[in-house]
Amino acid sequence: MKHLVTGGCSFTQTLNCVDHLKEFIPFDANSYDNYKSWAYHLTDLDSDIKLYNQAAHGVGNSYISRSVIYKVQELLDDNIRPQVIIQVSNPNRDELLLNYNDLN
Repeated sequence: MKHLVTGGCSFTQTLNCVDHLKEFIPFDANSYDNYKSWAYHLTDLDSDIKLYNQAAHGVGNSYISRSVIYKVQELLDDNIRPQVIIQVSNPNRDELLLNYNDLN
């Protein structure tokens, strides 16, 4: 079994992405069911890959790196040596940490 940790923003996280212009699919939330980001397509190339995708929508590079480092350390603690691929975001992207309880 190969262990792969991926990280990134919404381009990596999205399980349901589609190029509507290329596929001639109308923009509709229900049309997203069968589409995957690049990270999940890697498992299509090799069925022996166990994917740990740490990506999240709207995050910047510091979150991307911290989430990947956290997951890699977890796996190393379990004696698993993963491979890592990350998609970095724009270096000028702002980040803001919000506590959902504060939003109320």
